[in-house]
Amino acid sequence: MLGNSRALKINVFTTSFDKYEEQLRNFLQINNFEIIDIKLCNAGLDVSVLIIYRDLLHHPFKLKNSHLT
Repeated sequence: MLGNSRALKINVFTTSFDKYEEQLRNFLQINNFEIIDIKLCNAGLDVSVLIIYRDLLHHPFKLKNSHLT
């Protein structure tokens, strides 16, 4: 994983698999999470979701400045 990224795994029940992924991406982006990857796996109504994300408010991606002296 990337330096300050995190992973979250959840299980949900849904009947609309495609809409769930779209709503999840929208929610994360609205709340300032950079989505690195989302993996969805479904078996009937049970959906397993693995989200790799970065919280941009608390852990923004910044390049370190290098000072040559």
